[in-house]
Amino acid sequence: MPKYCCDCVHHMPLRFICIVILLLQDAIIDFYLISYFGVYCLGWLASDIAVVIIFIATFVKSHIYFKKERARKLINYPLHESHLPLSVISWALFAVVLSSKYAVLLKNVATELNELDFFGPNTLKTTTALAGVVFVLLLSSQHDAKSGSNRRRYIDELTWTVVFDILDGVDSTEILFVKEGRDLFFSGMDYIIITFCCLNFLVPTIPLITLSRTKFGEEKVSHRLILIHKLFLAYLVNLPLLITRMIIWHGSSRVVSIFSLKNIIIISMISYDVYEHFQDKEDTSVSNLDCGDVVSVTNGVSGDKY
Repeated sequence: MPKYCCDCVHHMPLRFICIVILLLQDAIIDFYLISYFGVYCLGWLASDIAVVIIFIATFVKSHIYFKKERARKLINYPLHESHLPLSVISWALFAVVLSSKYAVLLKNVATELNELDFFGPNTLKTTTALAGVVFVLLLSSQHDAKSGSNRRRYIDELTWTVVFDILDGVDSTEILFVKEGRDLFFSGMDYIIITFCCLNFLVPTIPLITLSRTKFGEEKVSHRLILIHKLFLAYLVNLPLLITRMIIWHGSSRVVSIFSLKNIIIISMISYDVYEHFQDKEDTSVSNLDCGDVVSVTNGVSGDKY
């Protein structure tokens, strides 16, 4: 009985904290919008309410799923049900709404914020970066994989860079809060920075789709798909951010963030991982070919003796 009660409330603190952070983030960012655009931005409240509702629905769905899963294990009966597809929908909607808000503020308000004010650029960036915490809490509430298990390692392999990529994207917008720095941009540079930042909010939808289809590690996915996902992270997420930082560094002589080192490390690690994958594949093919030659020679010798 205590074990059952523990299982029932296992995810409750995560869900509660996630909703609290979600509401806090919405309230602060909406304050910025209303302060600079007036009551015309109250329409954002509708999208905020929709996001909170879909998150609550996701948590209710996951609670029901885990109860059915425990019952299935007790009676050893297969559970034919897709695993928590609402987690994908909830994050996608959250990312679209947050990206839209942050893009509007970056384009129209960023240079007007005063660093000495509490509701200045630092509070805005920190609040936006809470998206990383929301992702971790959402992800953790959608599975019951034990720490150190193969299933947990599979989940971590697909999602370990998400928080850093979100922080990286928000950090890349630092230059947009400095009017003198923006004046040195070539035309369209601010749009490029905003686009890559918003992309980092949307990218986690991809591993969530993969995890949902594989029941969060209960069903294995091909190593090739994991490899494609890693290549996407290296060359469509980290490489553009690195190039953007190099342009800002040389074009406007601004201080470059330490996250540029993170971009280099991840690109290097994934590139080496891809190299090892194809090297192992080539070695396996050569080994199989050599074994085939040995078998052929052996059969030939046996045939001669016969």
